[in-house]
Formats: sequence, structure tokens, C-alpha cells
Amino acid sequence: MQYSVSWKYKLKAKIIIHMVFLSSVVSFFVADDLFASQQFAVENYNQISFSPDGKIIALLYEKYLTPIDMSLRDREIEIHWCSILSPGELQKVKVDTIGDEYARYISIPLDFRFSPDSQKVAVFTPYHLSVINLSTKYLVRINREKERITSFQWLDNNEIGFVVFETKGGNESTKTFWRQNIATEPVSRQQIFQDSTKSTLIYDNDPFYHYPQEFWSTKGRYVIYIYPNYDYLKLLDTTLGNMKTFGSNGSYLESTPFNSVAWRLDESAVFCLGGTQGKRDNDWAYLVQTSDGKVIECTSNSQKTFGEYEPDLEPFWTADGKYIVATHYLGIGPCLIQPNPWNIITFDEKTLEKQLGPKKYPEYKPHLFVMPVANWVGLCAVGYKDSPNHVEAPKYATDYKLQNLIPLFETKGWWAISPDGKTGAVISQRGKLSIHKLDLH
Repeated sequence: MQYSVSWKYKLKAKIIIHMVFLSSVVSFFVADDLFASQQFAVENYNQISFSPDGKIIALLYEKYLTPIDMSLRDREIEIHWCSILSPGELQKVKVDTIGDEYARYISIPLDFRFSPDSQKVAVFTPYHLSVINLSTKYLVRINREKERITSFQWLDNNEIGFVVFETKGGNESTKTFWRQNIATEPVSRQQIFQDSTKSTLIYDNDPFYHYPQEFWSTKGRYVIYIYPNYDYLKLLDTTLGNMKTFGSNGSYLESTPFNSVAWRLDESAVFCLGGTQGKRDNDWAYLVQTSDGKVIECTSNSQKTFGEYEPDLEPFWTADGKYIVATHYLGIGPCLIQPNPWNIITFDEKTLEKQLGPKKYPEYKPHLFVMPVANWVGLCAVGYKDSPNHVEAPKYATDYKLQNLIPLFETKGWWAISPDGKTGAVISQRGKLSIHKLDLH
């Protein structure tokens, strides 16, 4: 099972772990020269992931090409990878060059995911969805000319699901769900489902607000989605092509910078919370069982627990499928949510402060993240001494009762943890990759 660091989490410097396996110990630098004639380049590794079979490590790489007068800033996007047996021998493929229309944005929508068989990587940018064969370095563009793909998920080793969003004049927009087999020649695609709406909130030139909201389950069987305007919530079964509507008209989901949809790893349930137009943000909460389509309303309990402001959810539940991992920045702080029957486990801040040290940035809250081991969650010590953000903060693993607090690694940067919880990897902002032994058993 593999987790991806999506662009919206990069926007708030949030860490999403990748459930992968890595066994060797190594530390090395992978940065190139930072300067070129007539312009300077700033390099950045900002995402890291491991293949499902644990044999390959991949990194998403950005190079900002900026003229000396700072007037424009292009971005070159590359995918880098290497075998864990020869970590200093990086291979790379240039995926895209992002133009100056995105120059004013610090971060842009970027994501990549391994195929289930670890042989390919799909890379998402504002311009393209591309699939790279790691053996041949052959790159296939998934979207056709002028198609805007807004999200994707692997459905099988050679099949990928994705969404094409189109505007058709006025305020009409269409969302088409496709599945595409990349092993056949010519490449074939099949329509899964199409939906359309009248929308008043289409931002063609803004990468953070014009994208429709889609939240794929772990293996791509289901998608929760909503249009960028206020609408009903919808659950699509990509195998059967069936769509179920729930909630009330006027709903919206938080997607930037916070997350408001959490999938159970086995795809059997999804928890959603959000707001309604003209009302407060934390206006409704639902648990949806995908096996029978049953919708369980959790609104009253959510409002009593979180008040006016909803928490930030991790995209997937705990490894044992019991809890939703959340951080309520404007309220109770880090917590675990059991939606049915409703129960909340909170993490006492006095105990955290005693174990982690005095606060330096009291306006922040410690942040929880999913761990690949049952009965454990991760804790990012944001808001404590020398930890101004998620990338720089120390990382810990803790049991649900906060009785055991185990340091993961102190290295600063984007990072990942193996599925057995025994190995961690970090890519620093200077391009240093380090691998750490962990003990959560």
C-alpha cells in the first residue's frame, strides 16, 4: 500500500507517509549545480515515495529557473529514482516544464504514484498526467490535447483511472471519469461515468480553486467528489459505473489547505465532513459504507466535538481500520475519531508538552499522521521548540493512549516510512537522502 504526498499538503508543509519497504542504511547527496548563465536555478526535492515491492525509491524534483530580474519563474519537473541496492545511482526523466502563468504560486498541484507492480510511475502536473516506465524510461502522456485532468489513481498494474474536467461556455461544466489501459497499442480508454452541472465558481486561471474535488479510495474502486460550486456529495463506483448522491444541496468540502475526506484502507467506508453555503464550515458529517451504500449521519456529534471549525483529516484511517486520524487546530488539537459509535480519543497537551519540551510557537498545534502499524499513530511536534513547521519538526510514534512516545528520526525534510514500521527515509531540502532503522514492535 502506498500513500502519496499531494500538492495541497505541500501547500501547508504537511507530511503524508508512504507505506513501503526499505532495508539498507545509506546517506548521500543528490543535488546538481544550482546556477546557470543569465539565470539562477533553485532545486528542491519535495516528495519521496517507495515502490510497493520496496526495491525502488523515487523522488519528485523541481528546478525553479528564474531570470536575474526575478520577472518570471519557470519550473522544470523531473522524477528521479534508484534501486535501494545502489542508492547513489540516480536515474531521471524530465516530465514537464511549467510556464510563467504559475510563477506567482509558491507551490502548485504535483503528485506521483507507483503502479501496483512497481514497474511504472504516474506523475501529475497542472499540464499533464504522464506515466513513465522505469525500465525503458518511456513516457506516455495520458491526457489528450487541451484536456484538463484533475485527479488520478492506479486501478491495476497497467490501468489508470482519471478525471477530465471541461467547461463548455457560460457556466456549464462536465466531469468525465475514464479508465485507460497503457499496455495496449494504440492506447485505449473507456468512459466510466460523466456528470455535468451549472457552475458559478470556475476559476480557469487559478490552480488552487478551479480544480474540482475528487477523493479516490486506496485501490481506485470508489471516488467521493463534488463540483467546485456548492452541490450534493457524490460517491462513484468506478467498477460498476454507479453514482450515489447524498448530503444536501449547497454542500462543500475543504480541500485546500485542509483535508476533509478519509478512506478506510480496505475501501469499505469513507468519512466526510464539510460546510454548507451561507452556514458555518463544520455543518455536516457523514460515514458512508460502500458495501451497501448506507449513509450514517454524524453531524450532531461532530458539531458537539469540534464546534464551528472542522478538523484536518488524514486521507486514510489507522492501519487497523478503527480510527480516523485528525488534528483540530482551532480546538481540541490532535485526536482520533471513531465515527460509529461516535468516540473521540484526545492527546493531552500537558502530557505532550512535558515529553516534547516547552512550546516556542504556541499558536500551532501538534499534528497527527497515519502510521502503517496497528495501534500506532505518528506525531509531528509542530509548535514546540525548534519546530516551526511540519518539515522541520521532530517526528514521533505513539500508541493511542500516549503511554509510549518513540522518536522516529530527527533529520529535517520530506520523509517516508516502510509498511512494517521498521524503516524510515528522509530527503532533506539540500538533497541528502538518509535511511533510518525504526522499532515499533
